Amino acid sequence: MFLKRRFYLLIVVIAILMAIGYLATPSLLVGQVLLVALVVMTALDALALYTVVSVSARRECPNRFSNGDENEVTLRVANNSRLPLSLTIIDELPPEFQIRDLKLSANLDGNRKTQLNYNIRPTQRGKYEFGHILVFASTKIGLVERRFSCGEPFAVKVYPSYIMLRKYELMAVSNNLTEMGIKRIRRAGNNTDFEQIKDYVQGDEYRRINWKASARRTHLYGECISGRAVAADFQSD
Repeated sequence: MFLKRRFYLLIVVIAILMAIGYLATPSLLVGQVLLVALVVMTALDALALYTVVSVSARRECPNRFSNGDENEVTLRVANNSRLPLSLTIIDELPPEFQIRDLKLSANLDGNRKTQLNYNIRPTQRGKYEFGHILVFASTKIGLVERRFSCGEPFAVKVYPSYIMLRKYELMAVSNNLTEMGIKRIRRAGNNTDFEQIKDYVQGDEYRRINWKASARRTHLYGECISGRAVAADFQSD
C-alpha cells in the first residue's frame, strides 16, 4: 500500500488548523474532526483496494526487434472490478535501453479494458529481458494506491534492421523504386516487346514490316519495338 500525494496534502492542512487551534479553539476542533475523517476515509479506501479491486495487464510485442527502428509494444490493461480506477502503468524495460521515465496513465470504469501503445528503439543487437508490468491503482477517493505486478518476464532478440529491408523489398515489388533514386526509362531495342504500328520509313528494318496491316491498307506499316532498361541515379554528399 502506498499513500498518495492527496493524503499528505490533507495532513498538512490538518496540521496547520490544529496549530492555529492553540490560538483559536474552533480551529483545533475542526482539525480534530478532519483528522478523524481522514483516518476513516483512508481505511475505507485501503479496504476497497485490497478486497474489491482486481487489475490485470499483459504485454504484446514481437519476439524479435529491428535494430535502429521504432518497434511497437502494446499493453492491454483490464479493470476487473466494479469500481472506477485511476491507473499508472510502468513497464519494466530492459536496463540496456536506459529508459527510466516511461509511465502510462489510464482511467477505467468498472469492468473495462484499454490498450496502450509505446515505441522502443534499440541501438545494439543482442538479447533483452523485459520484466513485469507494474500497475498502480487508486479509487476516486485517491488517498491510497495499490501496486499490482502483472505479466511474465519476456525476452526479445534484436536483429539487424529487417524493417527497412522489408520496406525496400516491398518498394521493389510495387515498382516504387523512384523513392530510392532509381528511375525506369524506355529505349528502342532489338527484343520482341511490341509497342505500336507506325508508318514504314526508309531505313527501318525489313523484318519489322507488318505485312498484315500493310495488306489491309495498301501501304507499308512497320512495328515499333521497345526495350526497357533501369538506370540508377545515386548522389553522395
